[in-house]
Order: sequence, then C-alpha cells, then structure tokens
Amino acid sequence: MAIIDSTPISLLDANDSTATKIAIMATNIANMGKDITELKSDIKSDVADLKQRIDNMGNRYVTQDEFKPVRGLVYGLVGIILTTVIGALISLVLLK
Repeated sequence: MAIIDSTPISLLDANDSTATKIAIMATNIANMGKDITELKSDIKSDVADLKQRIDNMGNRYVTQDEFKPVRGLVYGLVGIILTTVIGALISLVLLK
C-alpha cells in the first residue's frame, strides 16, 4: 500500500485536481476489496477449523455407565462429611 493511500483526501493540498482525488479513492476502494476478500477467506478457514474441533469433541464425553461409580463415590464422601458435621453440631448442643 502506498503512502498516499493512507492519507485522508481532505488533507491533500487544495491544488490537487479532482482527478487525483478520484484516482486515490479508486485505489483505496480496490484495496478495501482485497482486504474484504482476505477477511472472507480468513473467516472461512476459521469456521472450518471450528467445525473440525467440534467434530473431534464428539468423541470426548463420559457415558452414564462410566459416571455412575464416580457419582456414587462423591455422594458417599459428601454424605460422610455432612453426617460428621451434623453429629458434631448436635454433640456441641447436647454437651452445653
């Protein structure tokens, strides 16, 4: 991209002709078209990458049969802890 492309048209000298300003605008529009095309291709590749990741995640899940032992263990530990806490509170109340 040329230096003149990044210069706003209003900052050009008053002596510049209308044809020069139009040429600069045409160049800027052409560059915007190229940028939009690049963005579209980037978005398409990102969407394809996301689809691939989603497809790969389909194989990474835990079935209920695999989860039941873990659930039983956690529920058992929580039950023991809560029973201990409640027992301690009852013993504090009864001893005083």
